[in-house]
Amino acid sequence: MVSEEISVSRICEITWRKGRMGYNLSHAHNRTKRRFDINLQNNTFFSKLGICVRLRVTPKALRIVEKSGGIDQFVLAQKERILHPKLRVLRKQLLKKENG
Repeated sequence: MVSEEISVSRICEITWRKGRMGYNLSHAHNRTKRRFDINLQNNTFFSKLGICVRLRVTPKALRIVEKSGGIDQFVLAQKERILHPKLRVLRKQLLKKENG
């Protein structure tokens, strides 16, 4: 069965940020690879249409959405090609309601 979920990778679904690679550096300057993961939170956004959208986002993305006035205003202000597929669906429904 094919799911509509894109992936379960550690990527913010609003800002598209992901973890970075680096080194642990010991006192003797021995380098061992490590990963700097981002702080992802599962969050549910509520649209004024009564639609709930659940996304994995960083705290910075939460601040961006709140600053723009909520998930509806954020989605309408963004270009469709940079939005997550879940947000594209919400954007189409918002535009449909505005136009008719």
